[in-house]
Amino acid sequence: MIGAGRPHLKKRRSELGFSQRKVADLAGLSSSYYNELEAGKKRLNEEHAERIAEALNWTMADVFAFSPWSGFDERIARLSAQDQELVQALLERLER
Repeated sequence: MIGAGRPHLKKRRSELGFSQRKVADLAGLSSSYYNELEAGKKRLNEEHAERIAEALNWTMADVFAFSPWSGFDERIARLSAQDQELVQALLERLER
């Protein structure tokens, strides 16, 4: 996943009150490398994911589980009724 970012890592890190440097230190990674991983500028390999999972008290599945669709329903609910209808129509067309 390059380019999409990993907001779930940032969210978990924030929940724990950790800085990027703290996670990087706990995972044995450089701060700049972890920053680029979180931003989606670097690929996440299995070894690093395992270390990050341990640092965040997560499982490997949690580290890799993010989907750009997560939180989609909540974001749709914040749209106007007209925009919600447009999104629904678009989704229906995509399912065909």
